[in-house]
Amino acid sequence: MPSPLHRLVLAAHALRRPLRSQSGNLLAYVVVVMVIFGFLGALMVSLFSTSLAGSAEANARRRAVYLSESGLRYGMSELRGSGFGASAIRRLNTTRYRLDPAGEFVINVFSPWFESAANQSLEPSGTVRLNVAKGRVPEGFPGRIPVTAPRLRLVNFDFINLSGTGIPETAKTWVSGAALVDENTLDFQADDDFVVGKGETICFSVHPFAAGQTLMTLGNFDLQPVARNIFPLRDGAFRFRNCDFYYRSAEDLGDRFRLYNLSSTQMGCIGIPFMNIPGDEEILFSPRNYLLSARGVSGEASYGGDLDHAIGVTSHAGLAPNERGADIAFEEESDLASILRQVKRSESDRFVTVDNEQKAILLGGEAGPALGGVWFRDTRNIGGVREYCNAQGCFFNEGVRVFFTLQYAGQGDGLVFVLANGNPAKNDTASVGGDIEQSELLGFAGDSRLDAAGTLFLDNSGPARGLLPPKIGLEFDTRVNYSAALEQSLRYCEDSRLNRDTRNDPGADGRDAVHYVFWGNSALNVPCRKEPYCGGASPCRGDPSYDDNRHNATGDGTRNWFYLTGGNIESSPAVAADGTIYFGSWDGHLYALNPNGTLRWRFATGGRVYSPALGAGGTIYVGSEDGNLYAVHPDGYETWRYATGGAVTTRPAVSAAGNIYFGSDDGSFYALTSGGALLWRYPDGFPIRSSAALSPSGGTVYFGSDQGVFYAFTAASGILVGLTIPSSANAFRSSPAVGPDGRVFVGNDNGRIYAFNSAASGVVWSVATGEAVRSSPAVGANGVVYVGSMNDRLYAIDAATGDLRWTYTAGGNIQSPVALDADNHVYFGSDDNRVHALYADGSVKWVFETLGDVRGKPLVMPDGTVYAGSFDYRLYAINQFANPKNYRDRLITYDSGRVGGAPAVVEDANDWLKGAASRGPWAVRLEVTRSRTASGGTYAYTLKTWLRQCATPACSGENEALSSFFADTRVKYSPLTRPAQLEQTIQLLPADHVDFERVLFGFTTQTGPGDLQTATIRNFRLSFIRPGDPTVSEDPTWP
Repeated sequence: MPSPLHRLVLAAHALRRPLRSQSGNLLAYVVVVMVIFGFLGALMVSLFSTSLAGSAEANARRRAVYLSESGLRYGMSELRGSGFGASAIRRLNTTRYRLDPAGEFVINVFSPWFESAANQSLEPSGTVRLNVAKGRVPEGFPGRIPVTAPRLRLVNFDFINLSGTGIPETAKTWVSGAALVDENTLDFQADDDFVVGKGETICFSVHPFAAGQTLMTLGNFDLQPVARNIFPLRDGAFRFRNCDFYYRSAEDLGDRFRLYNLSSTQMGCIGIPFMNIPGDEEILFSPRNYLLSARGVSGEASYGGDLDHAIGVTSHAGLAPNERGADIAFEEESDLASILRQVKRSESDRFVTVDNEQKAILLGGEAGPALGGVWFRDTRNIGGVREYCNAQGCFFNEGVRVFFTLQYAGQGDGLVFVLANGNPAKNDTASVGGDIEQSELLGFAGDSRLDAAGTLFLDNSGPARGLLPPKIGLEFDTRVNYSAALEQSLRYCEDSRLNRDTRNDPGADGRDAVHYVFWGNSALNVPCRKEPYCGGASPCRGDPSYDDNRHNATGDGTRNWFYLTGGNIESSPAVAADGTIYFGSWDGHLYALNPNGTLRWRFATGGRVYSPALGAGGTIYVGSEDGNLYAVHPDGYETWRYATGGAVTTRPAVSAAGNIYFGSDDGSFYALTSGGALLWRYPDGFPIRSSAALSPSGGTVYFGSDQGVFYAFTAASGILVGLTIPSSANAFRSSPAVGPDGRVFVGNDNGRIYAFNSAASGVVWSVATGEAVRSSPAVGANGVVYVGSMNDRLYAIDAATGDLRWTYTAGGNIQSPVALDADNHVYFGSDDNRVHALYADGSVKWVFETLGDVRGKPLVMPDGTVYAGSFDYRLYAINQFANPKNYRDRLITYDSGRVGGAPAVVEDANDWLKGAASRGPWAVRLEVTRSRTASGGTYAYTLKTWLRQCATPACSGENEALSSFFADTRVKYSPLTRPAQLEQTIQLLPADHVDFERVLFGFTTQTGPGDLQTATIRNFRLSFIRPGDPTVSEDPTWP
């Protein structure tokens, strides 16, 4: 038998040979060194043994210990060096490491957290089968799961709470034992109702030792003693309320299990104490934990390899892309076609297909005209919620994140990714829009008709055909549909035929664009598409869905904001060139607001303040009940004032020369210079409450008085040109309007509307209404005069003849002046508390509700915003576009080598969605978040889109989308460092928000006659937003 010294020499020679695994792989030199020291240590002990023969067995045991120790160190090094990668764990778990003649070691890495291979729903209890996420189950692990109290809990780590915060009851269960199925699978006995979805992560949890503890970094924390069964004694991790914590060491104190020296790397978790923690709060055993064991074998001796000799190894690595799987990922589906509903003419129709081998959706591929869609339809448990997705869609909850790649070729109109409401009375997975005559609808708008007569429809899901709102679309628009003539006429129909180019698309050069689309006007005038939508009802203007993907579509008036004052607002607003809004209130102040509705300044007077007018340099002229006319600087201070003997309730008229004209309750009419000096005055003797109007040339000024006299004076000198007394003792409270031919139109308290000649010396015509006319007329470019009456009616009268065109009946007196926009649409207020908007033909455009009479003139801005005051003390900013608005100028497109600001290579600047043969598809990332509580009566939905071009067809590998956070739908991009290329927040009414409780998602598309396009969607992933989703500020794999 060799001496100990000889064995040491033999060992030294042996260690010069490379250490190899049975598979022939070289181990790292660092491991060789560790084994050398372990082996030499055993030999040195044996040199000093008193009995060489008796020490052989002891030496073998020592060598086994050192080999086990070396295996642990090597395994720890490999895990951390590989970032705890699954392939490294498989290699460690399947390799036998030999060191002849010392012995060998084998390693087992185990992640004590699990994944579900399928949807599972236990009610009220049962067996849940879970797979080890990484590694294999070590010996003795099932025995660590107590069968009686105190017990461990299983928690769905991917939980979603539909009703608030915290872990829902169906996402957690007490367990009473576990059974080994195979080295990768366990059956747990769940004692409660428990729901888990395919691919979701399941972890253990324990409760705090006692209620009232404080948890914070650098502190300690006590757990229930059952934690000893799974929490390692060193280097462990846990999660508490979306915060990941680490602990340096732990100690079993008998009645409790204490964690020492807590730390965290998450902002919002560091140094912030969580105080008075309830005793039933869940402390989750983090998926960052791994248990590592190594069995050393030397001769007949072995050591380690079981849980009693395992060590904890915690991953401190930062978040890795796609670390958490998407809730729905098409590439993981074994039968993709079974979870997608294809809406097309027949099974043989190839316009919409699903390729199970490529895990792709193919849209197009057949010559048009054609239309269709495809929808996700499957029943899924997600986040601990039973049937989170079902036949009627998935819960929208906090929102969604979506990723897919898009390859586009050919020629057509494009496609839309759609989020449609899942209200079963409106939509299902058989729903689709479109119209065979109008491919620009893209299957998103329209009623899905397959013939012009409306006898055949692709959507036969019910009487309400088409995709009904609310709905949200991300439109990939490959054809510009715009007509300047149509934008003037808004004629959607020529007899029974639909007109084309009604979408008001941007880009006269025909350039592709990516936009958001929503839905349009509920009173759209499409006479050739009345049926079957109208069902024979009258009046009915047609199917409103034909406006749904039109940009800047008109719609029902909705509030952008309001500003609350201290009194009624009878004032008509005025807006300066910089967007500042000026108006008066009965609380005695002139207000200046910023365009977003915030206060810029307010100016105090001694009485009610009426309607302001703007002069040169932005000076604001306004009258007050205190008898003064004020000139106010745009910065809010007084420039001058002019005192009269009575209240100044009229709106001043300002000439091109800067002179100011107004009447007063003191019975006089005044003309002042821009500096506040009296130019001339006319004493009528009765209050003058009719605001002045100037002739087109500015040479004549017109007004009426409470005496019943209507006057015309020369503006410069105050010389009387003419007057008319149509009815003695009937006041003129209406303010005149002057037509382009010089005729003057005004109402009188005698109930008539008058047209006077330019000299105000004769009546051209008059129309009786039966009640006083205090509303001020407006003259349209179409030759029609519009004016209201105290009989609740608005009148449209031919300006030339006085013939009545039509009337409209409101719900109260109409004292408000009338306003017109460029399209001769009519706006006015009424004592029914509403602002009314009518089309030029008298049909309703929209009606906006306030809480008081509306007597001021609405102001219509070029962008469509309408400002109007009310006797409810508020000034309203009303958005008269469809709500939500499909902004024409908000898009992603190509410009000088970049798409949405990101570098891109394309072969055609206009058809840029086709990309280039040298590049891969487009990678699309979309995020939609929604508020769960209303603010100001509406719910906010925020949409963010990113678009990047892949370098290779597969879009994977180094510096590609699929290898980056860009494709990770379980993380959110920082709004500061990763701002979206397209972003919009929309406000939905409560009814729309309720309809969106469940959401259908899919794609729609359409092509016109002779068009042939192909759109291939691959790598589709969708996840539902959780409050604790991590934020990514850098994406180094795809900068």
